[in-house]
Amino acid sequence: MNEIESMHTDLLRCCGRLALESSLFPLAFEMLTRALDREPTDSNTLLMLSKAYLLSGDASSVIRMLVNAINTGVSTIASDSRVWTVLALCYDQLDGFEDSLHAVTQALLLESYHTVDPDLHVMQCRFFLKQGTHHYPLDALLPYFDKMLESVRMSGSTPNVHVEALVSRAQLLYKYSEFEKALIDLETAMALLNSKPEYFKVGERLAKISYTSLLASTLQFLANRPTNSLKLVEDAISSYPHTAKSVQPLILASGMMNSILEKDLASTLDRMVLEEPYSAKGSSFLMNYIIARILLQLDPVHNVYGAYGYYQRALNLNISKPYTWISIGSLYLRLGQINDALSAYTQGSVLALESSQAAEQT
Repeated sequence: MNEIESMHTDLLRCCGRLALESSLFPLAFEMLTRALDREPTDSNTLLMLSKAYLLSGDASSVIRMLVNAINTGVSTIASDSRVWTVLALCYDQLDGFEDSLHAVTQALLLESYHTVDPDLHVMQCRFFLKQGTHHYPLDALLPYFDKMLESVRMSGSTPNVHVEALVSRAQLLYKYSEFEKALIDLETAMALLNSKPEYFKVGERLAKISYTSLLASTLQFLANRPTNSLKLVEDAISSYPHTAKSVQPLILASGMMNSILEKDLASTLDRMVLEEPYSAKGSSFLMNYIIARILLQLDPVHNVYGAYGYYQRALNLNISKPYTWISIGSLYLRLGQINDALSAYTQGSVLALESSQAAEQT
């Protein structure tokens, strides 16, 4: 009889897994819940049901289910690093930094040094970066990031994991103004992206190239090397067969730097005007704002109305940026619209003050 019951449970679990793989979530919930009712301490069923909840966007239910399972005291659940890893991801989705860090640390402790999944070290370091580093000195955090890279190297991880680890440590070093050390990590990451393209999906590789180039460009600019900064961006634009998604952040950066350096303004404007209609929601505001600036730099008299149109588009996309209001206030002043200029300047000043006060409270 016990053998028949066990076969029944296995059948429910198998059906639940197949339903989950086919995105038949109601059926997956039914099958897996029934399997778990029959065998409440089975980690595999818990994890499959957790996946079903996560795919349905319900991290809270996963946390309740896994915490209750751990609290039963069953050693096979509490000692399963996969359970703690899923818990860490769920807490992270709900911005529970301390709980997510505790869970991923517990997962790391449950795996031996030589078999530890380097992805867990990467996850732990990503949690530190996401939380913000202002509460910790660099000396307190850097050992975690060094350990992450050591784990990646020792495990022979694929280049995509190695790139993720290098960029993560570069982000940490950037936050503490260790620009030269961060640039070394980014150069190594770019070398891997260029020499091992077969380990990345095409879109993933281009996105990583774009981000890594932008971060390196930012570091060069902060290190007072604006020419090197601009060259990194222009090389990244011209050297790869980009998608619209991967190239737009680079075009934005090129536009901003050329505007600051007052270099190649006409060709920069042409490129941005062509790209603007296809710009993603997140970048469309800046695209319009920078086009307006460059128009005024090229001809502050004849381009004033064209620049006004792009500023208005930028405001329609995002009214919360103080600098847009200040810029459009200056434009109103050029047009002799004094009352409109004062109104725009006032709005920009209020937003700047609110932003400053919010920053002081964090």
